[in-house]
Amino acid sequence: MGWGSIIAAVDTLSRETMLFAAIGFLIGGIDDIAIDLVYLRHRAKRAHRPSLDEFPVCQTPGRIAIFVAAWDEANVIGAMLRSALARIDYPDFRIYVGTYPNDPATMDAVAEVVEHDARVRLVTGRENGPTTKAIASTSSGARCCATRRTRPLGPRRWCCMMPRMSCMQANCAFSTR
Repeated sequence: MGWGSIIAAVDTLSRETMLFAAIGFLIGGIDDIAIDLVYLRHRAKRAHRPSLDEFPVCQTPGRIAIFVAAWDEANVIGAMLRSALARIDYPDFRIYVGTYPNDPATMDAVAEVVEHDARVRLVTGRENGPTTKAIASTSSGARCCATRRTRPLGPRRWCCMMPRMSCMQANCAFSTR
């Protein structure tokens, strides 16, 4: 066996390998074209995508309920609430602050703000703290439902059961600067 037969064997092996690779690339290319065609067909069906400008603007915005869960926040909650009241540029909102019965300092700080602004509501939960923010927000949501004369439900249903009131939870989202 001479060099000529070794070179011929390597040549045959490389041609077969390239043929195998070419078939793999062809199958991959057909796959990509098929996916592109499906995408183009889908995009053609929904030719017009509405922009935000096309949606109607609500002329009578509803009330917004903001839930704030507070545990051991006596040093910052008053300033945070006053800052939020000054910064929120919306005509009709309420801030429900969920506190705990064993945290009188935080309740006093919130009550001080409540005395000066009716948009803030103090909500004291049934359980002693600390618990989770979710439990404090649930108490706030139950109070919000009671304010709207709506039967308290789980947090997933509050917004659905309170027409014209949107809900959000804030974890001291407003700085005092």
